[in-house]
Amino acid sequence: MRGYRGVRSRAGALVSDGEGASMDAFAAGDEAVLVSRRLPGVLVRVGADRVEATRRARADGARVVVLDDGFQHRRLARDADVVAVDDVDRPDRDGIVLREGSGALARAHVLAVRGATSLPDDPRAFGFDLVPEALVDSFLHPIGMPADIEGARVVVACAIGRPDRFVRTVRGLGAQIVTVVAGRDHGPIAARAAAAARGADRIVTTEKDLVREPREWERLPVVGLRVHVALGAGKERLLAAI
Repeated sequence: MRGYRGVRSRAGALVSDGEGASMDAFAAGDEAVLVSRRLPGVLVRVGADRVEATRRARADGARVVVLDDGFQHRRLARDADVVAVDDVDRPDRDGIVLREGSGALARAHVLAVRGATSLPDDPRAFGFDLVPEALVDSFLHPIGMPADIEGARVVVACAIGRPDRFVRTVRGLGAQIVTVVAGRDHGPIAARAAAAARGADRIVTTEKDLVREPREWERLPVVGLRVHVALGAGKERLLAAI
């Protein structure tokens, strides 16, 4: 992973040797810490130079390297490119900024289409979505089920790329949203969430936001919403590609 906004991103670092994160989000970036905690037994390395990071990963003992957000890093040879795209029929795709033109999708081996009601006419495509799995505390320990927030008065707080999606997910669980506190992707959010939480039963945020500010969240009535990737129609195309 790049380790975005982590101070070790430029030099590179081994964040986890399979035993959990050895550094915090300030050093490694929030996403790398989250992956390290969610995937025991998996090596996690950050570095802006993906080629060098892959060399070091091999030296660490890795035999398969999965790059997060690595489609545009073409100096690094790869066996398969899996590119996630939005369902083109969904109205919320306005405002999306692409790192490359849509023509670059021609070199993808597999297209993962999120939230598609029907797959595009492309033999590479399969469907997927993010499905709520559990509520977690500030240490990411499961403490309940998503349905537990049904009817609760909540503040939705997140600093992610598409906060509107997270808001829709929480609303879809039946929570009564008092207010929404949205911040810049990877930015601090806990203090603003605390100020908005008066009169609410709890704050609902993402796991990525929790690992970025663990001490701040620990003092608040907060739960994180854990999600998992559910593969849909055409998933055998992904398995064939890898």
